[in-house]
Amino acid sequence: MASGGPNFQVATLETNEFFQGLVPPIPSQLFDLYFHSEFPHDLLLNLFIEKIVMRRTDPGCPLRNHEPRCEITFQNYPGTDLQVELFQAVVGYLIDLGLSTEQIAAAPKKVSGSTGDDKGGAGAAAPSPDYFFCFTPRMHRVAYLVPSDVVCGTPESVRRLASSRLGRVSNVGGIIVSEKLASLLSEIVARHADDLNTMAFPGMEHFSGQRVSFKIYTRSTESAIYYIGEVVRRQLYPDLDMPPRHVQIKVGPRFNPFPLKPCSIDPYPPLGWFCVDIFAVDVNNLLGADPIFSVHYAGVQYSIPAGAGAGSDYKSRAGASYTVLSILRQLVIIHTKAGTLPATAVLSIPLR
Repeated sequence: MASGGPNFQVATLETNEFFQGLVPPIPSQLFDLYFHSEFPHDLLLNLFIEKIVMRRTDPGCPLRNHEPRCEITFQNYPGTDLQVELFQAVVGYLIDLGLSTEQIAAAPKKVSGSTGDDKGGAGAAAPSPDYFFCFTPRMHRVAYLVPSDVVCGTPESVRRLASSRLGRVSNVGGIIVSEKLASLLSEIVARHADDLNTMAFPGMEHFSGQRVSFKIYTRSTESAIYYIGEVVRRQLYPDLDMPPRHVQIKVGPRFNPFPLKPCSIDPYPPLGWFCVDIFAVDVNNLLGADPIFSVHYAGVQYSIPAGAGAGSDYKSRAGASYTVLSILRQLVIIHTKAGTLPATAVLSIPLR
């Protein structure tokens, strides 16, 4: 026999503390944790990165010069094909160069009452680690494109990586833009010649062979959720002047060379990689819907594709949907205090 009270306490999640956790950038420790887990890097960078600003660092482009021949912004916005493809090409380049993260112990922090002679004693607080972007180039063909002071685990990187600290904005400098990347970016702009936004991307060839800095802007948990909402909107309810589109990412052997071309240009990439939807949703698919991952809204059923391999194999129709849901759920839970979670009823089960 099971008995319990009929009343349930349900606390609201929309508290000040809850949104204070959702709005700041995704914590650097979590970024590092996910990056060194088994999640595809293309998925993480598309989900976690809002935009990348690529800027030439040669004398021909002083800091005050923000002309397109010196500085280009790649916005990760699913509503525009041009922006999606340019962003994914740059992300693919960073992955191919071995973009990674590294933890470096921070210097001990002084506490109140400490003296300058106190080194690691009672007057020093335990240091909290810092996390940085760095590179682990594994192939000779790309090693020369990455300067030694941004290579993970080198003495030079420990001294230089302060600007690349993970946070809202990280700056990774000294990278050489290969001719292959510059050519691909020019090709993408040419593919969308009828898009007025191409006026913001003239002369991509000026970046070929140049050293650049990449300023990487990290999303918050809230904006990552909105990003997936935009992915679904573009898939199901695009603007009148835009066709439906499934935003895709590449999954494959992590240590193989990463194909630079976005899936919209090359849907069957080489080297063991394959393209999958970053987030897929079915509408009113009653027979193929998973009731656990379905919702009814305004008389319409929305569901994550079910079927063999869904949730355990990226090659299913669901693609990376279940992985994205898992990551977003973890990020939300981390910012939810235990006291704000709904209280469960107590079940009393007498033994006889």
